[in-house]
Amino acid sequence: MKSKQQRVEQKARARAECQRNHETHQRKNAEKRERTFQLRRERQEIEKLRFALEERDRQAVRDLMQQDAKNQWRKVMDDKEKQARDLLGIAWDQSITEAVVKAFARDRSKELHPDQNPEIDPQRYVQMMDARDYLLEQIKKAS
Repeated sequence: MKSKQQRVEQKARARAECQRNHETHQRKNAEKRERTFQLRRERQEIEKLRFALEERDRQAVRDLMQQDAKNQWRKVMDDKEKQARDLLGIAWDQSITEAVVKAFARDRSKELHPDQNPEIDPQRYVQMMDARDYLLEQIKKAS
């Protein structure tokens, strides 16, 4: 039979063993939780990167479509209208109305008018006014 001292020591060893098992179990669970959180963070980063790549691809497609639209529009626009727009400084993709044409012509006339800028060839002013008249005529024909 075991003495009281031996039973107390055996209980203490059992408690110590139980405590070690408990601590080991807690440590393993903490490591598992940390791995799980790390995997979640990595998945979130992957999702962000994938979304960014998809968005970049969508933007590239939009840019290509826009460039294609610009090229198509340039083919449709006749040379005289291109020259008129260039002389007045109107962007090719800007819709033109009578007010827009007059505003751009007013701005350009300040730069090209022979009385205000004598070193510029007066013929350029005449060309600019012809361009303005041409665009206004085109607008009237369209409406």
